[in-house]
Amino acid sequence: MKIQGVKVGVGVNFYLLKEQWCVTFLFVVMLIFCLAFYLPLTSKSVNNFYYVGIALPCLLGALSNPRALVELLKGFAWFFVLLLALVVINSTEIAGLKKWLYLFLFFMACVFLECSRWGMKGCFILFAMVSSGVFFWVLVDWLWIWGQSGHLIRYDVFFGERINPVYFSLLINSSLIFLWLFCVEGWLEKRSRIACLVGFFVLLALILLCSTIFQSRTSLLAMAVFLVGYALYRKMILPVIVLALLLIGLAVASGFSELLLRRGLSYRLDIWQDAWVRLSEVCGIWWGCGADDYRFLGKFYHAHSGYVALLYRNGLAGGLIFILLAALFLWRCSLAHSRWLLLALFGWGSLLTTTNGMLTSPQPLWIYCWLPTFMALLDTQKGTLDRFFAAREAV
Repeated sequence: MKIQGVKVGVGVNFYLLKEQWCVTFLFVVMLIFCLAFYLPLTSKSVNNFYYVGIALPCLLGALSNPRALVELLKGFAWFFVLLLALVVINSTEIAGLKKWLYLFLFFMACVFLECSRWGMKGCFILFAMVSSGVFFWVLVDWLWIWGQSGHLIRYDVFFGERINPVYFSLLINSSLIFLWLFCVEGWLEKRSRIACLVGFFVLLALILLCSTIFQSRTSLLAMAVFLVGYALYRKMILPVIVLALLLIGLAVASGFSELLLRRGLSYRLDIWQDAWVRLSEVCGIWWGCGADDYRFLGKFYHAHSGYVALLYRNGLAGGLIFILLAALFLWRCSLAHSRWLLLALFGWGSLLTTTNGMLTSPQPLWIYCWLPTFMALLDTQKGTLDRFFAAREAV
């Protein structure tokens, strides 16, 4: 028997069989958790499902073998220590320790799934296929509404339930990018360079269409960040620029640009200006305002940007820590040539204009941002994973 490249003796077969059953359970639960954000469930329901179905089993699994856990932490301590620093840098953020722990256990779920037959890649393929089905259903419904009413609406009702269209758009578009990176691109490359470029343009057109249906400019910003990373990763800067210009022309010619600009800036610049004024004149620019209950512009509960929220809460000190974390992450993952990094860039780009920070309870950003981020991290430390699994097998 062999797991993660490590040969296993007969004496531990029973232990590994039990582990495989646990990992199979985790695979199913993780898939359900990813899909839960398409369902009409409350945030509390999704959170409780995560705590019981993923966090608790991963906590017990991690603590069941401290030696293996130490081996794992040796390779990834730098990331989680810097992430923890963002929590403890402000005394009012102690409650954020729970969110840090939840994210760490989500990382452990990614680790455990890597010893399964399918891995996280298999789980995300299934999620992406369902997401593609959701996209097809939404597209047909959107076109039907257009035909009946004569108006191109912002799609914000799914099976009779109100949804957050931005989150739906990001989940679907991240799934399309995943399918391109891990399933379609390599297949088209074997045929011809032209076929690959045409396929990539079709991907961009689908992202544009999805973003238009949900009127999500955030998805387009995230796509722009992804495009920069993809052009550098694939060393095809000029072709990507040409395809991007063609996409812009398509958006203008089809009228999609008008739909996307219909909602203006959605108060983003005013919110960010208000956050900066309060940070610099009231709270203190270095240490931030913490997790206060301030309402931006008198009515918005958060800064509508993960990065502005981080700066507002933790000040310039927190901002510098995050820059260090991001720089190390990008450097290590680029050296490992991780395709997950490209998907993570889409998620990180989405934080420009959404969410109330990076450290949150379970939210859709865990799927399109944190999950690929953790998988990219794992790509940088294959040796650490081998030692982790070897230590767990030495029972």
